Amino acid sequence: MANSYTLQKCSLGTMFDGSPPVVWRLPEAASQTFKEGDLVFRDSGYVTICGSDPSTILGMALEDAHNDDSAGTHYILVLVFTEMTGIKMNVMGASAADYVLLAADLGKEYGIAVSSNKWYVDTSDTSNTRVRIQKFVDAVGDTNAKVIVTVLAANREVA
Repeated sequence: MANSYTLQKCSLGTMFDGSPPVVWRLPEAASQTFKEGDLVFRDSGYVTICGSDPSTILGMALEDAHNDDSAGTHYILVLVFTEMTGIKMNVMGASAADYVLLAADLGKEYGIAVSSNKWYVDTSDTSNTRVRIQKFVDAVGDTNAKVIVTVLAANREVA
């Protein structure tokens, strides 16, 4: 029997080479309201939240932003995505619609989107690709299954 899952925050899935995760302490941009688990990038040296299908991704915030009016007043921890970082995310369709995981999804590239601080693999988006599905966490046939993805080299801020 296939299972159905609710949308979860993205999280570290694995380090493919067995190394420890890369975590940096970086200055936060002004007026940021991102939450732990949101994808972030650096803008003029400051950590800023990504939008859907971001062109550049530094990693994932490991703590909530402080929403201070001044940039650099606070520092936050960021899980930096490298080529060895596997990120656990749900697979869903457009606008977080239900999606049934297919065996053919393994190795495919898709876009990513966010809904209420929960990032997911957008299987309806094969044009603005940002991640590649590397591994299944849940079974083929499950709805909104969890998978392990890597950020494509063209979109990673760190090699």
